[in-house]
Amino acid sequence: MVFDEQRKRKEWFNPSKDWKILQNIHGVNIALVVWALLATIYCFLLMRSSCPYIQWHGGSPLDTFGGSCYCGKDQYCMCTPSLAIDAIIEITNDANKVHSLVLVNRGVAPAGYALTGGFVDVGETVENAVVREVKEETNLDIDSLEQFRVYSDPKRDKRRHTVSSVFICKSKDKSEKNLRRGDDAKSVVMIPLEKVLSLRLAFDHREILLDYFKKYHPEIYAKAQ
Repeated sequence: MVFDEQRKRKEWFNPSKDWKILQNIHGVNIALVVWALLATIYCFLLMRSSCPYIQWHGGSPLDTFGGSCYCGKDQYCMCTPSLAIDAIIEITNDANKVHSLVLVNRGVAPAGYALTGGFVDVGETVENAVVREVKEETNLDIDSLEQFRVYSDPKRDKRRHTVSSVFICKSKDKSEKNLRRGDDAKSVVMIPLEKVLSLRLAFDHREILLDYFKKYHPEIYAKAQ
């Protein structure tokens, strides 16, 4: 009877057998952790590289985010240049002759003076974007606007590939005291035409303004060459 009881205790506590069981359980746990980790990595790469069943169009988000990347409800995914506007704001005298342009002295990189501008919101026309951005960045109300040119060099903005539709605008406000700078600007000022090209200009705005002066103020353009 005593022998049977000892044998049962020995079977109940068998270090060698118990260790093998623990090893098996430990191995299963490690396998589960590795599987979960691989599954997570796979799902992450799948979401980053493509929409379900299709590829990105116009560039892959696994490369540099050079523009705007999105997937539509139809699962068509694409990357395109970001659409922006810039405004050449003309200030005229009583004879309706242009004597100054409104420029923003940027408070963030890249530093320098720049045309008023910004990105077009989804659902917004470029014309409405011009009116909104000019109001936000200068406090001026636009009286009239016309499209000048489109600038699309991928290297024109070092931050991302941006295409800008440039407009020539006139404002009802002709006094500098009505100007109010936006949050990311040091100041907003009216610069006489003959001094504009002598300023340090950000982005490709010197190129834009050279094109503008060449067409509308050739005498100033000639002096800048």
